[in-house]
Order: sequence, then structure tokens, then C-alpha cells
Amino acid sequence: MQTTTIKNHIGLLATGNELTEGDILNTNGQIIARQLTDAGLSIGMHAIVSDNEADIVKGLNFLLAEHSIIITIGGLGPTSDDRTRFALSKVLNKTLIFDETSWQNIVKRYQALGIQVQPHPTNQQQALFPEGAVIIPNHNGTAAGCQVTHHNKLIYMLPGPPNECLTMFKEAVLPNLLKLQNTTVKKLKWRLLGVIESDIAAKVEEAVKNYPVVTGYRVDYPYLEVKIYTENPALIVAIQSKINAIFTEYTMIAADQSACELLKEAIINFPHTIVIEDQATHGQLQAQLSSPLTYQKLAFEKINATPQTTVAILIAGLTEFWQGQTPQGHTKLNLQLNYQTLQETINLTIPFRNPLVVKYALEYIAREILNFLTKIA
Repeated sequence: MQTTTIKNHIGLLATGNELTEGDILNTNGQIIARQLTDAGLSIGMHAIVSDNEADIVKGLNFLLAEHSIIITIGGLGPTSDDRTRFALSKVLNKTLIFDETSWQNIVKRYQALGIQVQPHPTNQQQALFPEGAVIIPNHNGTAAGCQVTHHNKLIYMLPGPPNECLTMFKEAVLPNLLKLQNTTVKKLKWRLLGVIESDIAAKVEEAVKNYPVVTGYRVDYPYLEVKIYTENPALIVAIQSKINAIFTEYTMIAADQSACELLKEAIINFPHTIVIEDQATHGQLQAQLSSPLTYQKLAFEKINATPQTTVAILIAGLTEFWQGQTPQGHTKLNLQLNYQTLQETINLTIPFRNPLVVKYALEYIAREILNFLTKIA
């Protein structure tokens, strides 16, 4: 297969003991990486380091050796363990300069929040930035970020709290990167339900073997995400046509949402009440679909006589799982869906190879219910 090299332009460095010790996940890095690749920008390496200044210095030097753009996340607070700006100053050999405007923004934020005392002097470190930095304002907190150019490389420094970090990234960093990039990588993506990765990969690789592309696969059980990257936009239509032809026999789920998420949204705007008697997931479907917005339209109870305007759904199956049998082979799902004269019975055989079979079943159940609801005016 002919392939094009997708360059590792952007490296991400997340800091914090809470990350290295496993207390929280690096969700900022995940979301930023997805938004960058969706915009056609290429990601190289992710690194996570502790709050230790020496570790941050090592992380920065490591990423700078391989990437033209670095985004740091975290370590911009007012306490002694917030060391990112100090580490960056050492790596760049640039003096930290006090920015009066950033300090006044911190003071104003205290006042706007009704805090009667002045910011503690330690907050002043949040107004320190490497010489020549372009300040990125933080409208949701006290830690401003910045953009620094160093030896033709670009470094962005962002705070850790997601509502601050992700807002600043979306409003300031991403638009600037899109302006600077001379070329972009186009990512095409499909999500399939209940398929075997090796089987799909073989078909995809055969279909695109003569195209200059890079392929990728990600299992998000029970989904398989298929990704194809190309730097040639003229090929997009041809590639989409080839892959769509292969995937016609499989169940595709749109966007990045699960079938349960799509069903939950559909129920919010559905004009009728839905009653579900769930003998298969025993409460797990209810947990997935229940919210203040669906509460008035959705009931999980035994189906008796229902009004004409009610959708009645009986779900049974997963017997082997609830009986504690060893996961192997397959199990069955049965759905009976009724609304006035519209009636459907659906019998499904799904893999039962591990304890995640209920998660697998939930997506199939949600897909079938969603399809049924779309048939009701």
C-alpha cells in the first residue's frame, strides 16, 4: 500500500501529580487531540509528567525535539506545586516578566466574585510569563495562558481546569493554529456496531491500497471506529465511495455518540409516552436513558393495558449472562415493540464472549428502539 507520512506537528504535555498517580484522567488532552485532528491538524506524542519542575523540563525538551508545536496543560495556579511557567522559562532560557494587565484581571475577578480580601501575594506568580509571550486571557479563572515562539517552534501554555483550558483552546489556540498551518490532513471516520476489527481492517486495507492514505482503527466496545487520513482532498469522494460500499452490510452509527445517547436525545422530543418492560438488562437501560428531560416521557414498569398514545416495548434475553454461565458463544435478545397498529418483533443473536455483553446489548436495544420510534409520526 502506498502511504503518505502524516507528520507529528503537535505534541501535548499534561502536568500534575493527580494525573501521574491516576487520580484523574487526562480528559483535556483527549478532547484537544480530537478537536485538532477533526480540524485536519496532526498530533504526534502525548506526555504526562508530575508537578516536579525537573520532570516538566524533561517533558518539554523531549517533545520539542520531535514537534514544531507544543501545548502544555496545567501547572499555572498560585501554589508552590504549579511549576509549568518556571520550567518553560528554563527550557527557553527566557526571563519571566510580570504582566500588570494579567494581575489586574486577577484582582477584578476576585471583586466580581464578591471576595472581600485582595488576592494573596502568591497569586502574583500567575502574572509571570516568559519574555516576549503573547498573553491568552482566561475568562473563567485567574490563570491566563500564553503563546511563545522559540527557534521557529510554537509553545502554548494553558491551565488545567477543563472549563478554563478547553475554552481558551477553542477560542484562541485552535483558530491560530488553523491560520498557521500550510497543509492540513483530512480525517474520514466511520463507526460500526458489532464487528470484528481484523475482518474490517482487511477489507479497508484492500480497498485503499492504491491511495496515499494512512488508516487507523479504534475499538470502543461494542463499536469499531475506522479512520482514514489523507493530505489530498481530491481523493475524499473516491475514498468515501469505496468504504461506504464495503460498510453497507454493517450497522453504522452516526457522529461520535452511542446508540443509547442518540435514543436519549430522540426521547426528549418524542411526542408520546414510552413504557418499557425490561427483562434483559435489569435496570441498566433505565440508567442509560433516564434524565430530568426524559423523565416525563419514559416509564420502566410491567406492561399492562396501555393508552393508544403509548409506545409499549418488552425486552427479554441475556439469559446465559444472568444465570452466571461462562462467557462463550452467543446469547439472544428479543424485543416486542408496539404502537397502535404498528407492531414489530425483533430477535437478535449477539456475541457472549465476555462480561461486557450487557453493554453490547444496550447498544443493540437502543438502536432497534430508535429505528422503531422513527417510524411513528
